[in-house]
Amino acid sequence: MRSSTPPRFLFRSACPFAFAGALALFAVATAAVAAEPYYEPITLERVLALPASEQRPWLEYLARSEKNFAIEKEFRANEARAARIPDLKLAPYATVFGVNLDQPIAWFATPEGRRITANVLSYQTPTGGWSKRLDLGKEPRAPGTDFVSEHNAHYEGTFDNDSTTTQMRAVARAFQATGNAAARDSFLRGLNYVFISQYPNGGWPQIYPIEGGYHDAIPYNDDAVTNVLTLLRDVAAGGPDFDFVPPALRREAGERAQRGIACVLASQIRVEGKLTGWCQQHDALTLKPCAARAFEPAGICSAESASVMHFLIDLPNPSPAVVAAVKGVGEWLKKTAVRDFAWKNTPDNGRMLVPEAGAGPLWSRIYEVGTDKPIFGGPNYSVLYDVNKVTRERRGGYNWYPNSPARHLAAYDLWLKQRGG
Repeated sequence: MRSSTPPRFLFRSACPFAFAGALALFAVATAAVAAEPYYEPITLERVLALPASEQRPWLEYLARSEKNFAIEKEFRANEARAARIPDLKLAPYATVFGVNLDQPIAWFATPEGRRITANVLSYQTPTGGWSKRLDLGKEPRAPGTDFVSEHNAHYEGTFDNDSTTTQMRAVARAFQATGNAAARDSFLRGLNYVFISQYPNGGWPQIYPIEGGYHDAIPYNDDAVTNVLTLLRDVAAGGPDFDFVPPALRREAGERAQRGIACVLASQIRVEGKLTGWCQQHDALTLKPCAARAFEPAGICSAESASVMHFLIDLPNPSPAVVAAVKGVGEWLKKTAVRDFAWKNTPDNGRMLVPEAGAGPLWSRIYEVGTDKPIFGGPNYSVLYDVNKVTRERRGGYNWYPNSPARHLAAYDLWLKQRGG
């Protein structure tokens, strides 16, 4: 079982890993190119280095996050003490949420729908979010069971893997179908979680309360930010799923969505003045692209950029800044498409990029900023320029060449046509 006290990084030095230089030297020795510093958490030291006029909201954010972390820690400790166990047992694991939100809303009024709703409600954290990879189809969370399902993963509340936003949509529909006040209250607690976790510059962390590491960065991967923005947009519009939300909260949802969109536009990567795409994560304070896991270097990410572009395309009455952002990333995706190659399993070497006439388009998952060269995570936080030199295990366990941007580009072409080119 994991410790009930996750590691905290808020007040560490801005350089969280003292051996970064040694790793870089080792990377050069292995003929890979050393990566830039891969991420920096939000620290008190970094906040105090901001201009004086920008410090106060960030200091307040840190204080609020620390307070909420302490609340969750105390809640979990009290449950473990009451159950007379050293730590909470892990929740049941599942890879996906498992509730089809496209089915008729009346399903939530069926016995099975009510059962699933009770499970979802029980796993809402004290701060108001949900963890990821929870099996919500079994039974409600019992006292003494954790909110998380994985060892050495904290994620008490997260936007990763469609978490929190999906559960919020589910309980909103459950309230509409049943009038269950607990489902309504759960949604409003979730909405407050979205509000309080938003950064002063309009972005969001992957995990809240924040805990350091790359989880503090603004996550465009797995549609985390765009899922939040889409939810806020729908709440602000007061559609049938959300007409119970008080007008003041709907207005605030709209205002926060606009701040979030402004952050998206501000973090778009420019190369020699031209707008391109986005990284998987952007530093919360500087908005610069940053790396995450050891095999995920900082760069322009095709799938994430295409998904963000599609979100912006769907905005009604786009501003000139939104139009410019969409055109920038759309043209960048067209320029970086890979054709006549396939990303597939081979008989002897596992998954590889191989020549194949007529195949594609594909995109490298990550491109080097400034050169548009495909880059890949090598050993010890290094960068490789040939995907076939990535270890076989890592080639098989990560989609280095997605094709998903193609469908987003089709939407882009239609959007351009509707706007007259």
